[in-house]
This record gives sequence, structure tokens and C-alpha cells, in this order.
Amino acid sequence: METLDVDGLFWLASDPENTEAGRLTFTDESGAELDLIGSFSGVTDFGQMLDTPVRIQGVAGAKLFTLDECRQTGQSITVPGFVRERYRVQSILVGAHINHGESLEFISVQLQMNHMRAWVGKTGTHVDIKPGDDSKGISKVVVTHEPLEEVTGSSNIGELEISFPFRFHPDDSGKTWIMQNCQFGARFTNYSTLEEVLQVCSALQDLVTIGVDAPTTITSLALNTVNDDRVELYARFRGSQVLAKIRDVHPAEMMFTFDHIGGLSGIAGWLEVSQRYGAVIGSLLSHWYLPSLYEENRFLNVAIAAEAVERIRTREQDLKFQHALERLAENAGDTFEALVDDVKSWSREVVQVRVNQIVHRGLRGDIDGSRLYDLTESLYYLVVLCLLRECGVSENAFSNIKQHQRFKQLGHRLRRLP
Repeated sequence: METLDVDGLFWLASDPENTEAGRLTFTDESGAELDLIGSFSGVTDFGQMLDTPVRIQGVAGAKLFTLDECRQTGQSITVPGFVRERYRVQSILVGAHINHGESLEFISVQLQMNHMRAWVGKTGTHVDIKPGDDSKGISKVVVTHEPLEEVTGSSNIGELEISFPFRFHPDDSGKTWIMQNCQFGARFTNYSTLEEVLQVCSALQDLVTIGVDAPTTITSLALNTVNDDRVELYARFRGSQVLAKIRDVHPAEMMFTFDHIGGLSGIAGWLEVSQRYGAVIGSLLSHWYLPSLYEENRFLNVAIAAEAVERIRTREQDLKFQHALERLAENAGDTFEALVDDVKSWSREVVQVRVNQIVHRGLRGDIDGSRLYDLTESLYYLVVLCLLRECGVSENAFSNIKQHQRFKQLGHRLRRLP
């Protein structure tokens, strides 16, 4: 997301008459902090730190700010004798004041993510190159842009849309830019809390991450309050720590695209599935959103995810891991069978690795790192395929995964004896 570094006046939402100057900052790496040049409590109460989070309001750069879940992190006295206070801020809402005691509820959300434009794969910009008379040079280049219409659909949370806002920007150097973005929007059937809104946004982030086969993070997020005020949200989203390392992904590298899963109907199905399997998906995708993760930890994460999927599906508590893997493989269908060839041999090996080389590590020899990686990847694909089956997405998604180069290379390695 964009960084923030603004000076302004701030006050406790519960005590609007007591204002203090301060600096509000936000970065993806450090999150949000408020450094007051003064104190809401005054010198007489110095040393008595607030033990509960508070809501703070402010005005900075001609904009209204609401800072939610602010926890006091420090105090100091500086010459010539005034107190300074520091707060860690969980969420910054820019564009409205939400008063003390007023719930954070919203009627709609709009967000953009890196990779989403390429994943959706639609553009209104067209370039027509006219060759010269000798068919070697270029006589004319014609660039046109036709604004794309919104794509709309429905889901169990409300109305969904994909829109394509664009900017036309000529500059003084003679360059002209046409920038088209891709934006996801949802208008909720019922008022939704901030936590519920973020669950929807995280679910879409997870789907795009799986689809493009690369970490995705939210780059902008706007909400409409129940009073129809539009506010921008600044917060640390998953994957923001690794955003600087993320390169653009070409559609040929993706596991599946927006069209492969059936467009908004596929997204609607995924939103419903993610409500049921939220904890599973968190374990499954942890390696994408963390800067680094030991392969043994990732193996355990995806093994836990696989077992949890089957427990949730069948409601069985006394579940044998190997039987769970075999049933999941049956549910995943011929796409997964093409990956491992012999499901029983594969599932037996996964169980043995988990018990002998992970849980009882050090008693049965060293871990074969490359084999562990391949088995981890196979478990990852198993859970992904099962979740996509639950969504009822188009078979085009499974065909594309089956033909993906990384998927085929993994299958070739798995079929070799360890």
C-alpha cells in the first residue's frame, strides 16, 4: 500500500475537546504509529499507561482520520518539560470520523491487488501498428482505449463486481500514459463488520495467490460506511512484507485465471468455501505470505491442512491420515492421480515421512530435502484441487493445472522411486 507520513491534530474519540499535535506514519513493513507531541492525559498522569485500546480521531492534510484499536506503547518527557505519547495503530480509516462507541460497519468494499489485473486478463487498450510502404518500417501506430464494462454477479454475501477504472495522463515530456486497473467490489446484503469485510478480502487474496502461483497482497482498499461515507483503509495485510520481492506474473505461468474458474461465479463459490475452510487455507498458504519458512514446517502445515479438510468434509474425529489422503485423492479426481500415478504408494510414503522423518526426527535418519519438497508440493496440490472441487469451478481450471509446466515436472519427479 501507499505509505503515510502526515502531521495533524488528534484527539481521543471519547474526549474530542482535548486535542494534541502529532505525526501519523504507515508503512507495509512497520505498520501504523502515532507519535503525539503532547499527551491526552497530561503531565500529572505520566507513567500511567493505558491498558486498553482506544479510538483516536484526527485531521491531517485536510483529511479526516479515524484510528482504531490504538494501543499506547510509550511515554517520554522532553525539555522544556512536556510529555510525548506513542501509539501502535491497528487500522487507519481516512475520509470520515467514526465516533466513540459507534460500530465499524460497512455496506460495500472495493479493493485492488497486485497480479489481479493480469489474472483477470481483460484490457480496453489496443495497439494497431501500420507498416510502411516497403513493409519494413512503421508508418503509423494507433493506440485506442475503450472503457470496459463492469462484470457483475451474486454470492451468498451480496452483489459482486469486477470493474476496470483507468487514468489518461499526458505529461510535459510528450509522453502519454493510459493506466487501466482491475478492481474487485462487493456490496453486502447485511451490514458487515470490519473483521467480516477483511475475511472476504483475504479470501479473494488467497484465490488469486493460488491462481497466479505467487504471493499476492492488497494494494488499496476502500469501504463505504453505513452512512455512505467512503473511507480508505490502511492496515498491514498478509504478504505485504514480501511485496518488494514480488515480480509480475505472466498468464502463461499461472495455474488458472479468472476465466478458467468461470469468472465471478467461481469467485462466489470460493468465498463460500473459504468460510467453511478458513483455518485450512491459512495453513495451506503460509509459505506464500511469510518471508521464509523451513520445508519441514511447510510440510506439517499442508499435512495439517489436508487432514483438516477431510475432517471438515466428513465430520469424522477418529480419522487415519492415510485413509484421509486416499479419500481426498479420490475427491481431487484424475488431475491428482496424473500427478502421483499410484495413490496408495504415495499416501504410504507421505505418512512414513511425517511419522519417521518429521515427528520422530533424528531416530530414523536424515530427511531427503528434495523428496520432502516434492511430497510437500503434492500435498499442496491435493488440498487446492479438493477446495476447487468444492467450489464447483469450471473444468477448464483443472485442465490448465494439469498442463502447467511446474505441475508436470513435479509429477515426473514424484513417479521416480525415492
